[in-house]
Amino acid sequence: MKRVAFGSTGVHVSQMCLGTMMFGPLCDEAEAGRILDASIERGVDFVDTAHSYS
Repeated sequence: MKRVAFGSTGVHVSQMCLGTMMFGPLCDEAEAGRILDASIERGVDFVDTAHSYS
């Protein structure tokens, strides 16, 4: 997985981000865990956990 700078923070994160906003409405906790595990196995370490977007 390619890594990129996270703004000017000096932190580098995976180029792809896993968005989790729909985990509750669309999949149960077990399915969310499987998705997260698969993402981590593939090098994703940037996870968007925002509660909602306005």
